[in-house]
Amino acid sequence: SLERKRAALRREVSTWEPTWKGLARCLAPYLGYFEGDLPNEGNRRDDEIIDGTALRAINVFTSGLQSGLTSPARPWFRLTTTDPELGKSKRVRSWLDDVQRIMMEIFSESNFYDELLRVYAELAVFGTGAMLISEDYETVIRCRAYTAGEYCLGLNAERRVDTFYTLARLTPRQMVGRFGVDAVSDAVKDAYENGHADDTYREVHFLIEPNDGEIPFFGSDERPWRGIHWESSGEPDRLLEVAGYNEFPVPAPRWNATGRDVYGRGPGWDAVGDVKMLQKMQKDKLMALDKLVNPPMTGPSTMKRTGVNLLPGGMNYADAMNQGDVLRPVYQLNPDLQSIEYSIEKTQQAIRATFFNDLFLMLANSPRPQMTAREVAERFEEKLLMLGPVLERTEGDLLSPTIDRVFGIMDRVGILPPPPEEVEGAPIQVEYISILAQAQRMVGTSAIEQFAAFVGNLAGAKPEVLDNVNFDAAAATYGEMLGVPADLMHDEEVVAQIREGRAQQQAQMQQAAMMQQAAQGVKTLSEADTGENNALGALLSGIGGGGAP
Repeated sequence: SLERKRAALRREVSTWEPTWKGLARCLAPYLGYFEGDLPNEGNRRDDEIIDGTALRAINVFTSGLQSGLTSPARPWFRLTTTDPELGKSKRVRSWLDDVQRIMMEIFSESNFYDELLRVYAELAVFGTGAMLISEDYETVIRCRAYTAGEYCLGLNAERRVDTFYTLARLTPRQMVGRFGVDAVSDAVKDAYENGHADDTYREVHFLIEPNDGEIPFFGSDERPWRGIHWESSGEPDRLLEVAGYNEFPVPAPRWNATGRDVYGRGPGWDAVGDVKMLQKMQKDKLMALDKLVNPPMTGPSTMKRTGVNLLPGGMNYADAMNQGDVLRPVYQLNPDLQSIEYSIEKTQQAIRATFFNDLFLMLANSPRPQMTAREVAERFEEKLLMLGPVLERTEGDLLSPTIDRVFGIMDRVGILPPPPEEVEGAPIQVEYISILAQAQRMVGTSAIEQFAAFVGNLAGAKPEVLDNVNFDAAAATYGEMLGVPADLMHDEEVVAQIREGRAQQQAQMQQAAMMQQAAQGVKTLSEADTGENNALGALLSGIGGGGAP
């Protein structure tokens, strides 16, 4: 049954591998692992590459995605709840921030970012990536990125990846260390015990698929996915290990996949034509330079015996010759090197643009060194529109499954902080606050800023226009768009208490001012002249005597 599934997956991927081989040969010769390749090969594969523009563009692309989408140096996601009322609770938000902080520490202490960089390179060249996330005793998780040609994928009815297969070539020592001496076949055991532990490689198959209970004698594991290792060694195939998974452990992002395709197509598919043309143009330019510096020569047949010295200052001796019997170039070559360089530069620019280098290096490559902040923002937003849909797919196919997987592992190993009662059973969702994600949100924040500036200008002439603005909602929305941590924002209850305290303080200050004003009036009245000849005295005497004098 396992062999039939493996064969079906191999048939589907076999139509993609020729294209992947061509992409690797032109764009990234050290990516890809195909049939016939041996493990740990050190042979050079870049013999066909003359111009390394594509290699450098891919490096800029992968580094840009790493720093812009999943930077190890800053938070790039946050956890929230789907319940808006629950999300207003300071206790819930603080707990979610603590979980996010622990998860970021796990990512940093493991090899997550190293392997994620390889996944981005696979997306750039081949359009599909895959990374296995396993539990690890020391670092909580352990990641393993795969390259094109060494794995196969399968989709469920919703066209989502739910099946993964790979073929590993391991030495007997590696197999015994991984599965134990009692699990491997007799041939592997004999090689391990008789001094041939590292001499040969054995094929070990690994399949992760939905758990449908077809292998009941391995226990009643009811987890949604199972992973099966088996050995092909010339004798009857031997099952090495069957394990269960609570989450699908292999996030497999695809750059751009149509509805019927299992695998995706990435920027490398679009750039390969320009890359081939660039290599041809560079070859032609170098050949033209060679002919210009060292042109093919023609001369009398007598020099065939004596040879020709073409070194600077070299002497050539010949008998008396006719006027035509001289040493001269076969033809005169005058290449237009400026036009050739211009064409090459335009092709290089096209390759860099295909890998979004103009986005990641926008300021460095800008023809205008002095730009206002508004111009920078507008240019960045314009270029980001081309990358926006791809970022959403990458977040949905790669980052969200990764966070779900790590969250589940944290829960099972007991390193989650105790949750508040109100969050028990509540759904948790992920919001991305990376540089690129925030850049997309800046479209909304710029609208808030423009609206606030417009209302502020109107308020100078008509202050009552401010009554139309809900300042609390504007501040909360702006902070949410920027991914501000929960500790920096007060709850509505705290805001109400602060305002009530401020109102009481203002009322007390106002009352104290009124009392001070009244006391000052009494003091002034007591010091006033109240003689009979004084109007105030006459008034007071009239009040006291009951009538006017």
